Amino acid sequence: MTQNDSHHLDLMVTLHYVLAGVQSFFAMTQFINIALGVLLVLNADSLQPTPEGPAPHPLIFFPSEFGWLFIILGSIAVVFCLAMTFATFLSARSIKHRRNLFLCKVFAGVECLMFPFGTALGVFTLIMLSKPAVQRLFEVETAPEPATV
Repeated sequence: MTQNDSHHLDLMVTLHYVLAGVQSFFAMTQFINIALGVLLVLNADSLQPTPEGPAPHPLIFFPSEFGWLFIILGSIAVVFCLAMTFATFLSARSIKHRRNLFLCKVFAGVECLMFPFGTALGVFTLIMLSKPAVQRLFEVETAPEPATV
């Protein structure tokens, strides 16, 4: 393995950490959807038309089911984004410590689904981890130590 490969692996570790941070930010933005859903569920009665007249505003007519839809889909998005954040973070640590080559390749393939940054990072990670010199480095680091008697 050349010094250049080692530098590229260290750079990929840093980029994986940055991508994990961006993913966690987008996971937290989904709490806006959850909060909006809670507001729609709690205030559904005030947004309905009344016998005395129409709804407070003609464009605002939401049944409470829309609120539940926002809550459920927002919660699913938060769980999915945080799972992807954890996977990216775990992949970065594995590359840093030169362990779990198969896990790193699987997570790099999954990162390809996150357009545009994840796609670029996933493709370059797969290319880098496919080099024989890099694969040997992972094998050397993960070989079990001989037992002493």
